[in-house]
Amino acid sequence: LYSSAASDVYKRQELIPISEFTNEEIEETGTSYEENAFIKAKFALDISGLPSLGDDSGLEVESLNGEPGISLLI
Repeated sequence: LYSSAASDVYKRQELIPISEFTNEEIEETGTSYEENAFIKAKFALDISGLPSLGDDSGLEVESLNGEPGISLLI
């Protein structure tokens, strides 16, 4: 996860790892990769106060019937 900050008059953006702000774990409670990415970006925004990006590219293996995929705790 990264937060972004303008650092000069040309609005050059700089990516700052969320670990610069906190070591807190992010709970991935979404039901899709997109939801989990949003949760991560919102968490970074809340912690840093800066515009933020989140990613949850995940992994699904066809020969493993789509596993590991999204983990849903029911």
